Amino acid sequence: MKKTWLWILILLAVALVLRWVKWSSNTVKDVVWDAANVVVEWADKAIDWAEDAVDAVIDNAEDTIDAVVDDTEDDVDAVVDNAEDDVDAVVDNAEDTEEMVIDLEKSEVMWKWKSWPKAHNGTIGIKAANLSMSNGEISGGTFVMDMTTIKATDIDSDWLENHLRSDDFFDVENHPTSTMMITNVDGNTITADLTIRGETLPISFDIEKNDWSVSTSFSIDGTQWWVNDSGVKDALVSDTIDLDVVLAY
Repeated sequence: MKKTWLWILILLAVALVLRWVKWSSNTVKDVVWDAANVVVEWADKAIDWAEDAVDAVIDNAEDTIDAVVDDTEDDVDAVVDNAEDDVDAVVDNAEDTEEMVIDLEKSEVMWKWKSWPKAHNGTIGIKAANLSMSNGEISGGTFVMDMTTIKATDIDSDWLENHLRSDDFFDVENHPTSTMMITNVDGNTITADLTIRGETLPISFDIEKNDWSVSTSFSIDGTQWWVNDSGVKDALVSDTIDLDVVLAY
């Protein structure tokens, strides 16, 4: 009988222990499960925050790209507009500009040079020439003098002509042409670059224009272009050369 109660007590103790173990296990599971849920909840929140941050970065980047694109489009439009204006101006100017055909046979350069005992005068042939006219006014042009054709018209003197072609004066062997290029026009006043013996210097002069030609008269100091006779310059030859130019068209 005593043994029977002993076994009953042992069985009850075992049942209680098993019951406690089962309860404890359920409690641990609940704690672990709750902790896992908290972790998952915070992970979801972290993902939401990350997605919001990424969306904000993307939105800012899109706004920046849109602003850059807009600015670039504005700049391109401005460049295109300016280019179109420049093209229109060039076209309008080209439409208003007329290239005059110069009649070289009727055009001429006449020179006069004082020397002792008398002054001499003559001509220089024109090798090439062009004039640009805008709205009926000269806007540019160039003419080239053939220095090998220089001759005297007041006397028949091969010696004088050969002397003018020599290194004492125009040195035509090394510099067979002289050139005048118009650089600015202010009404009837012309500024041009005159090249003689390879030396280029600016000059200014007034012009007269009619229906068939443009003409001018001006003087230059030949020594500025190294045009002089080193042996007799000071005593017999003036520094000043007078030029009359007629370009016929």
